[in-house]
Amino acid sequence: MEPVEVERGIWQLKLPLRRGGLRFTNTYLLSETLVDAGEDSREARSSLERQLASLGLEVSDLKHLIITHLHRDHIGLVNFIRSTSGVKIYGHEEASKISSAPDGVEEARDQALDHLGGGLFFGIFGVLEGGLRGLRPIIRIDRKVRDGDLIPLEGSTLEVFWTPGHSREHICLLETERGILFTGDHILPSITPHIGLRKLDGSDPLRDYLGSLKR
Repeated sequence: MEPVEVERGIWQLKLPLRRGGLRFTNTYLLSETLVDAGEDSREARSSLERQLASLGLEVSDLKHLIITHLHRDHIGLVNFIRSTSGVKIYGHEEASKISSAPDGVEEARDQALDHLGGGLFFGIFGVLEGGLRGLRPIIRIDRKVRDGDLIPLEGSTLEVFWTPGHSREHICLLETERGILFTGDHILPSITPHIGLRKLDGSDPLRDYLGSLKR
C-alpha cells in the first residue's frame, strides 16, 4: 500500500490486519506526528516502514504518537515505535487509568461475567485474560489529555474531543485550522462501531456513544 495525501500535509497510511473482517487500520501522519499505531505484526511494521520511506521518513523521525483508544488494532506498534524513535505517547486520561490499573483484568472479568453468565464466561476467559494481560504492558501514556485540550503540532493544532462509547477512553481529534476530524473508530465508513460493555458501576456505553455522536 502507498500513503495517500487526503489533505495538504495529512497522509493516510493503511496498515494491514491479519484477523477479522477488516483488511487494514487507518493511521494518519501529520509532519512528525502519527495518529494510531495499527496492530502488532511483521506485516504492519514493514508496511509502516515502507510507507514512511516513500515520504522520505523513517520511524526514528516520529516525535509524537496519539492513540485514539486502546484496542489492539490501534496500539499494536506502540512499543516498536517508542523504542525506535522515543516518541511521546498521547492518550485520554481514561486510557492511562485502564492501562495502569492493577485490577484491570479482574474488572474486565467481572464485566464479562455480568453479560455472559459464569459458565459460558469461564469457558472463554482463558483466551481473553491472555489478551488483556498482554495489552497492559504495551501502553504507557506520557501525555494525558482531556476533552478540550489542544495539542500543538508543527504547522497545526489538534483539539481533543472525548467520545466514549466504542470504548471508555476513545477520543477524536479536530485539526482546528481546517476543521478536519480524525474519528478513530467512533465513525466508520461502511460498518457500525461496536459499543463497549456496560460496566458494573452503572455507566451506559450506548448512551455515551449516542451523546458523543451529537457533539
